Amino acid sequence: MELRDRTVMILGGSGLVGQAVARRVLAASPRRVVLVALFEEEVQAAAASLEPHRGRAAIAVEWGDVFLPAALAKLGRGTVIASAEHRAVLLHDLLSELTEDTLGRSFLAQLLMKYRPDAVVDSINTATAFAYQDVCKRHASCSSRRRRRRPTEPRSSSSRSRSNCRGSSGTCRSWPRACGGPRPRST
Repeated sequence: MELRDRTVMILGGSGLVGQAVARRVLAASPRRVVLVALFEEEVQAAAASLEPHRGRAAIAVEWGDVFLPAALAKLGRGTVIASAEHRAVLLHDLLSELTEDTLGRSFLAQLLMKYRPDAVVDSINTATAFAYQDVCKRHASCSSRRRRRRPTEPRSSSSRSRSNCRGSSGTCRSWPRACGGPRPRST
């Protein structure tokens, strides 16, 4: 693809891969490169490090979690999870149908509409994205709750909704194979 005088958006633009991609893209003389990253300081530093390579291209920076609605994207996961209102918005957008309204709230969709890039390069490190989710810690919490429950004690609907475990087998939905080792067996 010819990138001369085009706009290229790089997701994960502050990471090592994102910066390497940006240097290659800048060598092709685009009109603009948009670096998108999770944290402001990191994406600003990445843009500064690319300055010697930019030629006549403009470098724009955006930061926030591209997997969240725009209103939540810059808040941080802890803040989003701590607020019932924020959790409700997040869960609604993740679990309901993809409508124009849902898409309109998406941070990534808003960035795409704002910059209208000719090319988008996804350099988001999936392992890092999983680390931000902290699913392994969630699994440990799930397992701990399962161990504290007496074997004969039935699960109430309220404990089922608080726990990420389901069913009598105690299967944990959040256990990823990436946490290391096989899924723990239920006792």
